[in-house]
Amino acid sequence: MLSLSNEFDGKDFLEFLVFAEEKSVLSSKFESLIKIDYFNMFGNNKKLLDIYNEFKSGTNRYNNKLKDATKIKRLEQLRILYDSMPNDRLPFMEQLITEEEILGYMQLTIPDISKKYVYVMTLDTKYAPRIQAYCLANGKQQSLKIYRKIYDNNPFGGGEILFCKSFKQKAATKFVNGEYVNSEDEFTWWLEDYIVVSEEEFNNMLKEKDNGK
Repeated sequence: MLSLSNEFDGKDFLEFLVFAEEKSVLSSKFESLIKIDYFNMFGNNKKLLDIYNEFKSGTNRYNNKLKDATKIKRLEQLRILYDSMPNDRLPFMEQLITEEEILGYMQLTIPDISKKYVYVMTLDTKYAPRIQAYCLANGKQQSLKIYRKIYDNNPFGGGEILFCKSFKQKAATKFVNGEYVNSEDEFTWWLEDYIVVSEEEFNNMLKEKDNGK
């Protein structure tokens, strides 16, 4: 795989694709690498994926076996298309699913958003609802419990985005000698208030942040 060294500083992804094709190193692996943000130095992955697909198999597909005159014409059209594309990300849920499929784990982080945005990895409602939360700002995971009444008033099924408005740390309870007692050295985080954020709302927020840069 090509190393993204200083050789590509100041160049864009279309120029990089041409370089890779001319060196005969462009392969199907590039698609997976684009999806997991390996090439994020060039922009957001939906834009990169769209131009990659057009470059490889679109109307103006490019390869190193074309005549020079044909290469020039096709690159002119690819340049117009690339420059007009919005710098979009893959939709949030698609990104997570893609990472799970390709990497076997999630790595998505969005450092410039509030740490209160979490993705619900798992949900257990057998007793007091408990979730495994993935912080979208830094990738850290945290187990959170929710009071049953709070959850029943604002239910979700797992796989959602939550904006966690308030937490409370309480001593964990243990069952000792037939009764529940508070632990002196173990604590549980309780999620006391939250908003269930739709995927559309979250993606729109990300677009607004990108457009504001």
